[in-house]
Amino acid sequence: MISAMNSLLSGMSAQTRALNVIAGNVANASSDGYAKKSSNFVEGPASVAETSRETSTRLAHTGSVSESGPAIRQSNGAFVEGSGVDLVAEMVDLMVTKNAYKANAKAFAMVSDLSKSTLDILA
Repeated sequence: MISAMNSLLSGMSAQTRALNVIAGNVANASSDGYAKKSSNFVEGPASVAETSRETSTRLAHTGSVSESGPAIRQSNGAFVEGSGVDLVAEMVDLMVTKNAYKANAKAFAMVSDLSKSTLDILA
């Protein structure tokens, strides 16, 4: 049961990191030249989530991938790179991340209750 709890905590940690990426994208949505960042998750052998490109973990946020924005022509004729953030997509990602976090939290509470019941029976 401890390994189940570790997996669930790892998932919650990874979702928290994904939420931070989304928050950064939303905060910079109107900044010219801002490259949208996105979360990548992989399954791996370790028991704790880490933000690292070299280390895979059970459910790890493995850094971010930047996406360029569209070219915008200014009044003087020069081109400026616009923000690569799509707020609608960010809101959808936010809802998915929130629901994944909630699912992990509910499962963690269930495993915790099950562990408590097992200890009560054994005691």
